[in-house]
Amino acid sequence: MKENFLSLDERDHAIDSLNQSLSFLVNVEQNPFNWKWFVIAFHNTLHSFMLLALQKSDLTGIWHNEHKMRVDDRFDVFSDKGKLIDFMTAFTWIQDHKRMSKYINSRPFESKNISEITKCMKALNDDLRNQFIHFRPVAWGASPDYISGICYPLVELLEFLSLKEIVPMLPWREEAITEYIFCIKCLLKIHLTNSKDG
Repeated sequence: MKENFLSLDERDHAIDSLNQSLSFLVNVEQNPFNWKWFVIAFHNTLHSFMLLALQKSDLTGIWHNEHKMRVDDRFDVFSDKGKLIDFMTAFTWIQDHKRMSKYINSRPFESKNISEITKCMKALNDDLRNQFIHFRPVAWGASPDYISGICYPLVELLEFLSLKEIVPMLPWREEAITEYIFCIKCLLKIHLTNSKDG
């Protein structure tokens, strides 16, 4: 008898988060609560892809206190002395040339819209995702155009993070990842346009 079990690595996790982001976004018209799940999945997608872009082949490059995680010149990912970098730290680090020069064609994230993207990253993390994950019993609301307006500029970052020279060896074909990202971009744009027209 074949046993079924869940097996994940950091690449599978990033791709699954991307898949779930699109799945929830496609269904927001049928169920507005899917906006909450989209935000959580989209935040997780960005964080996972940023970690993949920063991670070195020995699994370093994504931890606070990495020097404390070394045992006999080996890096111990199971050490309780290190902590995975958070969302905003990962965003800062992917803009650092030294941290992003692990492969021949690697490069840091640069954008002419960096101030808007930074503002949207903070809003996604602090105002949306943290509100949903650390929910408190208060009346709270956000319109779909507000959520779309925060997430739409971040698609540029996701497109950068999905490039094969930034994150090599993703488990899916590059075309499939590009198609998923394109669909998310189009759906967010549609929600923005609809809210302006309506």
